Amino acid sequence: MSHVWKKYSFVILFVATSFLMCMYIINTDSDNLDKQVIVKVQEGDTLWSIAKPYAESFGVNTSSVVQWIERENQLNGLPIKDGDQLVIPAVFSKDRDVEVALERE
Repeated sequence: MSHVWKKYSFVILFVATSFLMCMYIINTDSDNLDKQVIVKVQEGDTLWSIAKPYAESFGVNTSSVVQWIERENQLNGLPIKDGDQLVIPAVFSKDRDVEVALERE
């Protein structure tokens, strides 16, 4: 066993480290794309008023965020009412195009 370790230790460590790094990268990317916030609608709220702060922080226009919220929450043009809970996109990687993330199904 000592002979094998001396001869292939670099290869074994390289393969093990590569595997661990790949698993870390896969888990990190999927976590960032799936983070969302649940917002409880208050009296007087509109989709526009809820979407505006998110649009500003993402650097996109408000109508894109409104469309994403409508699609993600299956609103289909229905009005929101006090007490409703809406899923809002919360985290986007700075390296990714936010418009693409907003349009994902």
